[in-house]
Amino acid sequence: MRMDIHIDSTPYWYRCTLGLLCACCLLCSTAASAKPGHVDEDAVFQSVVAEAEELAARPFESPGPPLPEVLRSLPEHGTRLIPFRPEASMWSEAGMPFRLRFFHRGAWFDRPVHIVEVVDGQARPVPYDPHRFDLNRSGLSPDSLGADKVGDLGYAGLTLYLRDPAKNLFKEKLSFLGASYFRAVGSDHHWGASSRGLAIDTFLKDQPEEFPHFEKFWLVRPKPNDQHATIYALLNGPSVTGAYRFVVDPGDYTTIDTEVALFFRHGVTKAGLAPLTSMFLMGEEQPGRFGAWRPEVHDSDGLLMVSQHGEHIWRPLDNPGASRVSRFKLESPRGFGLIQRDRAFRNYMDPNLEYHRRPSVWVEAHDQWGQGWVELIEFHSGDEDFDNVAAFWVPADSEKVMSGQRFDFGYTLWFCDDQPPLPSAGRFIETHRGVPQALFPGKRENGALRFVLFANGGGLDEPFAGIPDVVTNVTNGQVLGKPSVVRFEELGLWQVMIDAKPYDNGEPMELRAFLKRGDDVLTETWVYRWDWGDP
Repeated sequence: MRMDIHIDSTPYWYRCTLGLLCACCLLCSTAASAKPGHVDEDAVFQSVVAEAEELAARPFESPGPPLPEVLRSLPEHGTRLIPFRPEASMWSEAGMPFRLRFFHRGAWFDRPVHIVEVVDGQARPVPYDPHRFDLNRSGLSPDSLGADKVGDLGYAGLTLYLRDPAKNLFKEKLSFLGASYFRAVGSDHHWGASSRGLAIDTFLKDQPEEFPHFEKFWLVRPKPNDQHATIYALLNGPSVTGAYRFVVDPGDYTTIDTEVALFFRHGVTKAGLAPLTSMFLMGEEQPGRFGAWRPEVHDSDGLLMVSQHGEHIWRPLDNPGASRVSRFKLESPRGFGLIQRDRAFRNYMDPNLEYHRRPSVWVEAHDQWGQGWVELIEFHSGDEDFDNVAAFWVPADSEKVMSGQRFDFGYTLWFCDDQPPLPSAGRFIETHRGVPQALFPGKRENGALRFVLFANGGGLDEPFAGIPDVVTNVTNGQVLGKPSVVRFEELGLWQVMIDAKPYDNGEPMELRAFLKRGDDVLTETWVYRWDWGDP
């Protein structure tokens, strides 16, 4: 271990500023042989990788400069009181396809984020400038912030806007704000589910979760005809550093090709790759929960997974009575995602929050991810303002991930509608749960549950060819009788009704089902978990 690491008393925030200048020098040297106007994106990424590797050799230090007290004392959502001035946007010259704006530090978002612009292969730091913001609503001024004394105060995050030529305006498409969180929208979406750079030790007993931060961004200045934007990011936390390359292609769907190189300072208990975050308060299973007048409230209503061999697995989300974790073992899956299938306004009746327009987020895996599992965490919540659902990939060979060597992986994020970009089998679009109704008094099975599913799509929409069979499998319970299948021709739907009873041992029951006709599987596999204590 380098001894100078321990005796270096230079403030971290100052070293970070020096790092910006070093990055400039490195990028300038790699661009020396490049053609004018050409950016060697591999060279830029490797410079970020080198910085992440060098940073991982040092003990972690919280970045600076520290947040001025006048900003720390703002309300929790105080950064909303300091809006960015649109006229101060970067890349605002005529004909530019994107515009760039920043978020101000304050309260919740106290960690500084440093920005670098890459122009023709040369890096140019973008220092903090209080005049980019409207400070009037907050009662602050550049003098009260003391920006002239602390140096580069940094920003809290950034947001990218795309030009819409048809409407002659710019629409917000992608934002990075808070830890390693970021989210995007397509052409007709409302902000919803998010992604993160990395999840560390999420939902472990007696061990807090670690939240590494994106603390520096390099943004390649676009040219007038560019259809995509390229962003690089440096991740840093107590146990890990990382280099990220995001190639953002906004359109009807927004896609983000993501390349990652991680360096662990030391082992962690669990590393969650390509993590997604969303909110589920209530769905059609329990409409009107918490005394709400709206039928449903959620950003996503299910977890979709596609195995290496093409099996589609659908797990409806829930707001359980107690927080819980579910693991789905897979080998080299094609992808997974938190999906918002229900697109009918009448099922939300909320013209302000527009849950029917929330994007689905799909992770398309690159290469072979090997053995591992998709982990789904559902936290109990009574507040729609906070995300309570997380999903990510956990590699089985965790020692390889956390060995201290460089660990690389890649994926593409799709912020899309209710179906990710892959062939679709029949889909279960609604899940209802209740108790079987007895035809005769005293004949109802005590403890039994009834699941009523509605499905369509794929082979189910072909001309009527007979009633399909229901194939079920249950863990820690039993299916009662024979499931029924009914066709509602006028609705274009199939109704599946399954009665099941959990064993009385306090353990959760997991029920699986799919439809088939002969040897032809017609639908995805529906998976449901019921826990004792669920409402």
